[in-house]
Amino acid sequence: MVFLAPWLLLGTLLGALPVIIHLLNKPRYRREEWGAMRFLQAAIIRRSRTIRIQHLLLMLLRALVLVCFALALARPVMRAANIGAGGQPTTHVLIFDGSYSMRQGEHRQNAFLRAKNSALEIIDEIREQDNAILIWAGNKPRAITPRAVYNRAELRRMVEQLEPGWESADIPRAIEYSTWMLQSSTLPRHRITVLSDGRHGTWPIDDTDVWIDMRTAYDAHRLPLNIYGLLQPPERPVRNMAVSALRARYPLLDIHREAPFVVEIDNYSGEENAAELVINVNNEQVETRPLTLREGRHTETFTHLFETAGSHAVTVTLLDDDLPVDNRRTVAVEVLERIPVLLVEGRSGRDPFESDGILLSWALEAGAGEGNDGLFSVEVRHAADFGSMTAADLMNYKCIIMANVRSVSAESSRILDQYVRDGGGLLIGLGTEFDALAWNRLERGREGMLPANINERRDADGRPWRPVFPAGLALDALGLFDISRTRTLGDVRVESHYAVSPVEGALTAGVVDDAPLLLVKKHHEGAVALWTTSLGLEWCNLAAVPDYVPLMQNLVFYLSSSVVPPINIQQGETLVYSWSRAAALDASVTNSPAPPRICTLTLPDGRTEELTMTTRMGEHLAFWGETLQPGVYRVSAEGVPDRIYAVNLPRDAANLQPVEITGDSMDLEHAPVKLTGSGDALRQAIRDETGVRDIGILLALLALAFLLGEMILAWRTAG
Repeated sequence: MVFLAPWLLLGTLLGALPVIIHLLNKPRYRREEWGAMRFLQAAIIRRSRTIRIQHLLLMLLRALVLVCFALALARPVMRAANIGAGGQPTTHVLIFDGSYSMRQGEHRQNAFLRAKNSALEIIDEIREQDNAILIWAGNKPRAITPRAVYNRAELRRMVEQLEPGWESADIPRAIEYSTWMLQSSTLPRHRITVLSDGRHGTWPIDDTDVWIDMRTAYDAHRLPLNIYGLLQPPERPVRNMAVSALRARYPLLDIHREAPFVVEIDNYSGEENAAELVINVNNEQVETRPLTLREGRHTETFTHLFETAGSHAVTVTLLDDDLPVDNRRTVAVEVLERIPVLLVEGRSGRDPFESDGILLSWALEAGAGEGNDGLFSVEVRHAADFGSMTAADLMNYKCIIMANVRSVSAESSRILDQYVRDGGGLLIGLGTEFDALAWNRLERGREGMLPANINERRDADGRPWRPVFPAGLALDALGLFDISRTRTLGDVRVESHYAVSPVEGALTAGVVDDAPLLLVKKHHEGAVALWTTSLGLEWCNLAAVPDYVPLMQNLVFYLSSSVVPPINIQQGETLVYSWSRAAALDASVTNSPAPPRICTLTLPDGRTEELTMTTRMGEHLAFWGETLQPGVYRVSAEGVPDRIYAVNLPRDAANLQPVEITGDSMDLEHAPVKLTGSGDALRQAIRDETGVRDIGILLALLALAFLLGEMILAWRTAG
C-alpha cells in the first residue's frame, strides 16, 4: 500500500482521543455497606459487565471513525499484483496547446495558467526514475526540450517561463510528433498528456480520418503508451467576437479611385451584442463605426482613397470583448500610381484602321485628366522588336498584350512562359496576321500557357454576331467592377473570329456565335487571356463603341493583378523582402540607387532587427523567419520606400465552443485518447492504467459506517 499524502497519517493519532476521554471519565466512588443492596449484588454484577462491554465498543467505534477518516485523507492506494506497471520507469510527454484561445479567462481562470499549474502538478508527481519531454502544439509542433529531462527543477523552470501562444494548435499532429520523439526514449513505459482548453477546433473529434491516422502511428509504437487530454476551459463563459477576415476587394489598388475593403466579423457569444469598429490606415484613424452584431457572421464594407503610392497597412479593430487578442486584423496593400503595360502589335501605323494597337492604347490611357497621367502607362512596340527583349526587360511590366502578332520565336515563347509563371499577365488578340499553327506548335510538347487550342477561322458572311459576357462566367475575369449594366455589348458586331478548343482549367468569360470569345486561364502565379477576334477594328467594331474603354481597362487590370505580392504572410512563414520591388513601388525613384548591405526590420512590438541583404538570380533579398507574432512588420532600406508586411491570427481559433466530456473521463472515438476535465480525474485514469486502486473512498465509507454504528449503540446505551 502507498499513501499519496502520507503526512495526513498524523491524523490517526486522533484515534487515541476516545480512549483518553474514556479513561478520564471513569467513575470514582466509595464503597459503603448497605444491607438492602446485598440482594441486588448478583444482578448488578451481571449488568455492569454489559455496560462495560458497551462502553468499550463505543470507545472502539469512535476511535475507528477518526482513524478511518485520517487514513482516507492520506489517500492510500493499492497496486494490482497482476499488472505491476505502476512502478516501471516512465517517459512523460506534456503537450501544451499553443493556440491563442488559451488566453481566454481572467486571473486564475485563464486557460493557459490552468494548463501550466496542471503541468507543474504532474511534474511534482514524477518519480526520480522518470523523465519528461515538453512539446509545443502550434501551427507546427516543436519540442521545448530537445531530449528527455530527469531534473524536475529544470522542468518546472521551463514550464513557468512559458507564455500563451499566437497560433492555431494541431493536436493530432502534435501527438504524432510526440510518438516520434518517444522513439529515442530508453524507459519501458510512455505517457502523453495534452494540456488544452478543449476547443472543438483544436480537437476535431468528428474528423475520423485524422484520428484513424493517429491510431496507425499509435499501433506502431513499440512500447506501452497511454494518451490523455486534460481539457480545462474557464468556468465562466467567455463573450467573444472576432475579426475573422479583412481583405481588399481588388488585388491591385491605385491612387485614382477609392479602394473597397471587406471585413468579416464572427459573433460566438450566442446572443446579439453591441460593439464598435475602428478603421486605421497607417496608424491613423479614418473611421469609427458602431455595430450591432447578431449571432454568427457579420460583413462590413468600407472604402478608402490612398493619396500616395507605395506600401500601406489597413487595420480594423473591434472594441468591447472578453478576448481582445482576436479583435484586430491588418492587411498590407500595395498602391500603384501607374500600371506599366507593354503592347506588342503585329501591324503598326498612325492610322487606327491600319494599326493593331493604337486604339487599345488610347482606351487604356483614357480617363487621364489635367495633371493626371491615368492608371495605365502603355508602351507600344512592333512585333519585330519583341524578339530582342530579355526576361529582365519583361519584369518592368505588369501586363503584356500581343495584338495580332503572327508568331514569336521559341526563345521568346520561353521567356513569355516564365514571365506568366512568375505572376505576369498576358493578353493575346487574334487577327489576319496571326498564325494559329505556329502558336499551337510552340505549345505542343510541354505544359502550355494558352487557355485553348486554336483551330480554323470563321466568318459571318454578312450576318455579324453579337458578343455576350455571361455574368456567372465572367465574374473571375470581368467582375472586379461593374463594366456595364447588362454585361451585353448591344452595339458590337463581330465579322470574324477563330474557333478554339478550351483546355482544362480555362474559363470562358465571353461568347460569340455559341463559341468562346474570351478565355482566361491561370498559369502558375499569373494568368493568360485569349481574345479570339481582333483587338482593333479589323474583324469587329468593338473598339468603336463606348463600352470598349471600361471592358479593356478592367480586363488588363485583372491580368495585371493576377497574383497578389507575398506581403500578407501566414504565421511562421518566412518574410522575404525584395529591394527591387520596394524601389518599383515609388514613381519618384527614377535613378536606381545602389542596393544597401543591410536593411532594418521593425517588429510588431517595436523591436528592430538588422537583416543582411543577399543576391539571388540578380535580385537583392533579405529574409526573416520569426513571424509568429501578429501585426505589422516594416522593412526600411536606404534610398527606397518602406515596405509593409502583415501577419494575422488564424481565424479558426476564435470559436471557443469546448468539447463536452461525459462524466469524469471519456474515451475519444476512433483514437486511443482519454479526455478528462480535472486533475483528479486524470490521476484516477492514470491509476486505472497502472493497476493502482484508490481505497480512500472505501475507508471514508467505512468511517461513516462506524459512525452510524456508534450513534445507534450510544442511543441504546443511553436508553
